[in-house]
Amino acid sequence: MAGEQATAGTPIGFELTISGTPRRSPVTTEEQLLRIGQEAILNAVRHAQARQVRVELLYSDESVILRVLDDGRGFDPELVANPLDPENLLKSSGRGIFLIRNFMDDVRLQRAP
Repeated sequence: MAGEQATAGTPIGFELTISGTPRRSPVTTEEQLLRIGQEAILNAVRHAQARQVRVELLYSDESVILRVLDDGRGFDPELVANPLDPENLLKSSGRGIFLIRNFMDDVRLQRAP
């Protein structure tokens, strides 16, 4: 599991919850869910100073919802730099949130109170 690999060797706990009846999706959808989940987990490990990361996959008849939650310090999504701005084009990082937003139908970034 990607989450267990990302948190291996760290003090960060990992939990996976699956709700509903899992079903096969088109291969591209499954690949996008995997890559986006990996990126969100790695962001929590690298940047959030999290102690726990939880991934939830929720299956319904019409959708699959992927949630990645952590207890880290959070960030303001409005302050995330646009990697397409000229000053950011050659940077080696900073594209994760941009890619997540572009591959998912609905992205909600929330900072816990």
